Amino acid sequence: GQTGATYTITVSNVTAQTPTSGPVMVVDTLPAGLTATAMSGAGWSCTLATLTCTRSDTLNGGSSYPLTLTVNVAANAPASVTNIATVSGGGEGNTANDQAWNPTTIVQLAAPNLTISCTHTGNFTQGQIGAAYSVTVTNNGTGPTSGMVTVTEAVPDGLTLVTMAGTGWSCPPGGNICVRGDVLNGSSSYPPIAVSVNVSPTAPGHVTNQVNVSGGGSAGAGAQDLTSVLVTQTIAFAALANQVTSASPITVSATASSGLPVSFNS
Repeated sequence: GQTGATYTITVSNVTAQTPTSGPVMVVDTLPAGLTATAMSGAGWSCTLATLTCTRSDTLNGGSSYPLTLTVNVAANAPASVTNIATVSGGGEGNTANDQAWNPTTIVQLAAPNLTISCTHTGNFTQGQIGAAYSVTVTNNGTGPTSGMVTVTEAVPDGLTLVTMAGTGWSCPPGGNICVRGDVLNGSSSYPPIAVSVNVSPTAPGHVTNQVNVSGGGSAGAGAQDLTSVLVTQTIAFAALANQVTSASPITVSATASSGLPVSFNS
């Protein structure tokens, strides 16, 4: 996350007796995780977009041309990167030493990394009132959270959100979010949020609940919970004609509201 970090690039004429002749060009190749914000030096003409600097004045043997490259470091930059600078031109005769590598250590700052989980117990049933999910936010990062943390619930078709509540959470009635602003340290979890839903009498056999967490200085995260819904059905028997008990076996027919076949066992 650092801004304004600098590299110093120095072009030297190591031939003691021979001055340069013609334009000299420096091209820098930045690694991923670094972004150039400025590139300049006395006597240099630099183009930031291509990280290229040129000049045409003579550089005598044993002398140097310095320039400065300013960069910003991404918050997710790796712990080690290598910047590469290449020089060309000037009438040089030895190109074997035209490139320089600068391995750079990047200090990894402690940062939060929020994850979220959603669980339930057993199966839901069509028409069930007050079925429950449990939603837990965990900081798997190395640093504490900062600022508000928001959990958003997105129930699937077939379920109706009734309430959301949890210790320390603020969950507006009738809404689908819970928020809190207290610090959550790394390797810790907030108290779970209890989510109560009603199951439609016509809910499908499987539904997927979706929850998301955002804020706290962390990238957002989401989780899904696949839920089985037991299908209830009504079996209707056809009317029976009057039968004498000693008559032949009675035939009974029935239909199920689910459309599934009905069988009988004696």
